[in-house]
Amino acid sequence: MNSTMHRLMNTIYTHRRSRYLLYALLATTATSCEKKGFTYDNIIATPDETNYTITDTLTVDMRTIQLDSVITSNQATLLIGQKQDPSFGKITAGTFFQLKLPANTLETKALYDSLELLIKPNGFVYGDSTTTQEIQVFPVLEKIQPSTDNYYLYNTSNFATGSTTLGTFNGIIRPNVDTLLHIKMSDAKGAEIFDLFKNKADEVSSQNNFQEYLQGLALQAGTNSTLVNGFQGSESTVIMRLHYHLDGLDVEKKYIDFTLYNPQVQFNRIQADRTGTALSSLAPGVDGLLSDATGNSTFIQAITGVVTRIDIPYLKSLPAVSKYFKLIQASLVVAPIAGTYNDYQLPYRLTLCAANNKNMVTDTLPDPVNGYAQYGNLVIDNMLHEKTAYTYDITRYCINEINSTNYTTRGLVLIPSAYDARTRLDRTIIGDQKNKTNRIKIQVYYLSYK
Repeated sequence: MNSTMHRLMNTIYTHRRSRYLLYALLATTATSCEKKGFTYDNIIATPDETNYTITDTLTVDMRTIQLDSVITSNQATLLIGQKQDPSFGKITAGTFFQLKLPANTLETKALYDSLELLIKPNGFVYGDSTTTQEIQVFPVLEKIQPSTDNYYLYNTSNFATGSTTLGTFNGIIRPNVDTLLHIKMSDAKGAEIFDLFKNKADEVSSQNNFQEYLQGLALQAGTNSTLVNGFQGSESTVIMRLHYHLDGLDVEKKYIDFTLYNPQVQFNRIQADRTGTALSSLAPGVDGLLSDATGNSTFIQAITGVVTRIDIPYLKSLPAVSKYFKLIQASLVVAPIAGTYNDYQLPYRLTLCAANNKNMVTDTLPDPVNGYAQYGNLVIDNMLHEKTAYTYDITRYCINEINSTNYTTRGLVLIPSAYDARTRLDRTIIGDQKNKTNRIKIQVYYLSYK
């Protein structure tokens, strides 16, 4: 017996079960893996030779992977701010968008008052919401658009901005109380735009001309920013408002709204400086960082491109433990490490996907009951932090792997659902099999006949 099989055999413990249990398992199991030409029709009469086996010590290889980029455009979400995360590094978020030219015209007696930017919090916070947020507004100096060979903009996309701010907010945002954030903008810029309307200038005669004049706005974190806030990104929740009044005996206050335009090109730029963290040497590529190089743990924060890959290298050898073999069920339990999520939001939905040897996702693992993607059924143990876990049914995956070839073999990748991965900074750190606090667990149930 070679060393691989020797290790595999040493990981297995066997539980004898009654004839009734075997009948029940065989009757209720829709998916199986058994050796060709063999059935269990004649073996129930000899239960001493039939084993119902559970193995929970199959080797699991884990690593943290850095994706090249993540789509962040057209997600109706603005992310702005910066946060020093002890595990993921300094995370900086900024957003870019275009503005729509309104159809309004100015009355003869109109007089300029002020210019402001209005944005609406969506409730998302990465960091302590009681700390200071500083948001700076800059003019964009290039046309915001995807590259000629692409349809999307990414967390790595960027466009030149002016060096002088058009406005600044510095204070505390109450994400579940404040309905609108008011950012005072430059009166010089406001008066300039007002005069363009008053004079019916070419710059405000059409949307194209207006975009040549003001390509867009970029909202970026100021030096006093200590957290990242999320805001709604729609025509009704992102507004540059020009205030004016009509001169006369009774002052009549009025305004013109420039709303979000072309949401397909609104995107969030997310940067990560991982200096001084366990991920400092993480770079894009198929290798990533093995869990034993990062404290027996792996990391997930999808919008910064960080995901976890899982492989079960000896799974394909499992049928060799006996003459005849039938896989009944397999499950995977992924455990966030206690103490790493006290002040951070865990991804509510963590998708388990199949990926090839280049870390390209080829499919999501379906729920065996409803056929939809599995999100892990997160349970949070707020008391002891011992049972917080995502749980997955990997029966079909294991069967496919046992029958796979070098071309069709797949690993597993853990990544939040597509929308969450593109709009939130939720993160988790999970333990490998050697982690002292919380460990990943795999259980495989099978029938074998000697």
